[in-house]
Amino acid sequence: MDAYRVWAREYYGEERDGRYQHLLPTIRAAREMFADLPAIEVTPKKLKTLRQGFINQGYTRGHVNACVRRVVSIFAWAVEEEMVPGSL
Repeated sequence: MDAYRVWAREYYGEERDGRYQHLLPTIRAAREMFADLPAIEVTPKKLKTLRQGFINQGYTRGHVNACVRRVVSIFAWAVEEEMVPGSL
């Protein structure tokens, strides 16, 4: 998560209303939930638990779905960067 955050800050920039700013709460929530887990242990069921956390925070369906897509994108990026195996 931290490597992606650093990459995203450089790639998207830090504009106040930019994409990077929208990523930060999602990264923070995912990092809190998955901090002690190796990437191989972040399963669809754990992603479902994270999704429920977003729902419990009162996010709309569209926002919840966007957050989940961001997390999936982070893992896809990590696979592309060969930071995690592609067989996750």
